[in-house]
Amino acid sequence: MLIDLLGEQRIEVLSDNLIDPLFESLVILEAMGDLRDEGIDWKTVDSILHVSAGRNRLMSELIVLFGESSSQNISEMKRSIARGNSNEVKAFAHAMKSVCGSIGARRAQSIAAEIENTNQSFKANEVLKFVESLENEIRQSIATLKVFVANRANPS
Repeated sequence: MLIDLLGEQRIEVLSDNLIDPLFESLVILEAMGDLRDEGIDWKTVDSILHVSAGRNRLMSELIVLFGESSSQNISEMKRSIARGNSNEVKAFAHAMKSVCGSIGARRAQSIAAEIENTNQSFKANEVLKFVESLENEIRQSIATLKVFVANRANPS
C-alpha cells in the first residue's frame, strides 16, 4: 500500500498495522496546515493516540466527554459568578485547567489558569469575560480536534 504525503512523496508500507499513529498524525497535521496552530498541544494528542494504538474511536469519545465536562463546569462557573463565590469559580477553573490539559487544549488551559489565579478583588463582570473566552476557546478546540479525527479517518 502507498501513502501519499502531501501529494508528492510516497512511502511504501507493508500493512495497515505497521503505520505508526504518531507518524500518521504528523502527516495529517501537515495536510491540515493552519489547524496545527489552533491552541492544541499535538504532543498530548499524539500521546492519546499512542496509548489507544491509533484508534480514532477513543479520541472521538474523549472529545465528546471533554465537551460535556466543559459545558457542565462552565455552567457551574457562571452560577458561581452570579452568586459572587470566587472560591467556587477558582475551583471550577482549576478543574477546567486539568480537563483542558488532558486532551491537549492548551490555549483553553491557559485561560482556565488565568481564571483560577484571579486576585482577591473579584469583579464578576471581568471574570465572566474570561469564562466566556474560555467557553469560546473550548468550542474552537473541540472543532479543531474533530477535524483532526475526521481527517485521520478519511485522509484525502
